[in-house]
Amino acid sequence: DANAFGAGLREGRLPDVDSLTYQGLFSQHWYQTGGPETEHAVSVAAAGARACDLDLPWHPAAEDDVWVGCFLNALKDGKPRDSTPIDLIVVVDTSGSMSAPLSRGSFQSSGQDASSRLGFAKEALGSLLATMRDDDGFGLASFTTVGKVVQPLALLGSLDQASLAERIGALKADGGTTLSAGMDAAIGIRKQASAMPDGVRHQRLLFLTDMDDLTPGPLDDMIENEAKQGCYVSIVGISSGFNTQLAEVASKHKGCNYFCITKADELHKVAVADFDWNFFPAAFEVEVAQQSGDYDLLDVYGTPYDAKDEQVQASWTPLTHRFYPPSFREQARALLLCARRLSRSRTDSSATAVGIASGSLPMPALQRILDFLSPAVRSVIRVDTVFPSGVGSDGSVEGGLVLLRFRPRPGLKATAAGKVRLMLQYTADGDARATCVDVDIPSQAPGALGPGVASSADSVLKPALRKGVVLQRFIEVCRRFLAVAKADSNSASTRHSGAALFRPQLRAIEAAQAPKPQTTVDEGVAEGRKSLSGALSDVEDLRQALDGSEAVAADVESMCPGLLEQLRGFVDKARSYVKDQTSLAAQ
Repeated sequence: DANAFGAGLREGRLPDVDSLTYQGLFSQHWYQTGGPETEHAVSVAAAGARACDLDLPWHPAAEDDVWVGCFLNALKDGKPRDSTPIDLIVVVDTSGSMSAPLSRGSFQSSGQDASSRLGFAKEALGSLLATMRDDDGFGLASFTTVGKVVQPLALLGSLDQASLAERIGALKADGGTTLSAGMDAAIGIRKQASAMPDGVRHQRLLFLTDMDDLTPGPLDDMIENEAKQGCYVSIVGISSGFNTQLAEVASKHKGCNYFCITKADELHKVAVADFDWNFFPAAFEVEVAQQSGDYDLLDVYGTPYDAKDEQVQASWTPLTHRFYPPSFREQARALLLCARRLSRSRTDSSATAVGIASGSLPMPALQRILDFLSPAVRSVIRVDTVFPSGVGSDGSVEGGLVLLRFRPRPGLKATAAGKVRLMLQYTADGDARATCVDVDIPSQAPGALGPGVASSADSVLKPALRKGVVLQRFIEVCRRFLAVAKADSNSASTRHSGAALFRPQLRAIEAAQAPKPQTTVDEGVAEGRKSLSGALSDVEDLRQALDGSEAVAADVESMCPGLLEQLRGFVDKARSYVKDQTSLAAQ
């Protein structure tokens, strides 16, 4: 999460590689996406351009690469939540580590003052109560290694606010941490709430915890079981230590999400200012698949799992059949006609989409065959839940960007026009829905230095696409350095935990082994230094490109506020790290 990355820089240390993700940083920036969605629960706004057409501050390594920016817009973006009440059960971590300050460092002397993690949680809880409605339900639990009910679930308007505030203020930090204990207490509160009004109500469990000494354990199954019953979980990590494992557990389940908080204003934004969007899903089972006869998909950036480097074949469904090319639809029709001749006995619902009976082919077999026949269709976005986003006064939307990088297929001229089709399917209000959008890459005159002819939609979205590519490059070079530094640090720990004291003996052992050329200890150290220096050069080159002149720096700051400050701080930390490691290796 990008908040943890920024916290690391503020604390004067090199952040963890897992603290900087494409989705995390993309979600912190605002984009002009052509106006709010007015019809569909979720839609895709998209634009594409060649790298050489984006006027980037650096010279693209592959000018023929094509970038496509996808923005998931929701009908609920920027709008107040609907009239349906919410039953919110807040679960507060009161373990001893919650007495620590938000940033890494020593514990507070008293362990209970307002600047501690627990102090910030209490403050946010008070503001959250002021945001909720009288017909909303509220419950409160605390936990260490055991859970405790502080307030059973009841209508907020019926509660004695002074008594509730006193009980919140009395929460103290002490003891160990077992998140499942808090989950048990929250589930107990929900199940024992027999006096709540009938009717449709949102249900959510909200955890405020610093995640210290936490492993998911049984939490995974517990969150999944609650989601199946329509009660979703949000986890707010109040700490600069980003817990990757816990974040994945929380974000992979329907209706659930995770936030990393490193400053008081971030906590207020998540739990209070953005309350109407962070805790009320817009759609479920969201998938965006791409299809192109002109370009090969190389990379996807901005999804929860983009760092895992996997591309998933998207399956044909009756719902998306109409979005496939005419030639494929004819092949599908011919296949089903043959199946019908072989077996005229039965039909199924898949026939409706294609217009004929499917004969004896069961749906899984039909999907497998049609997936084989279809042009390359790859799933680029697959998430359990999409939440609404905030909308700025200028109409810009917060987050929602997914970047795709393509390369022309052999035989397609680099200057020729091309097309990418994006197919979206999701469920909302219990109904399965699907839409599609075509992204046209305009042709370019041979030898032209400027961009090709763009449509009006491209002109609106192209600045947002350019911004996304700049952010992607920043994340890429920083993550690369952090990954190399982590590997180098692990190697150094091994060498300097005893091995380096016996370097002469190690050299003798190496010389006595098999006669084939081998990498000695010193050669391994040199190779590590080389990789580290190369990664540092990439970071320094990016700073030179973005910060090398006042005009470019002003453009970057206007486009991506705060990015240059982070880049400058990161370069300083990276240089210091390389210097320290070089000195250590020389000892």
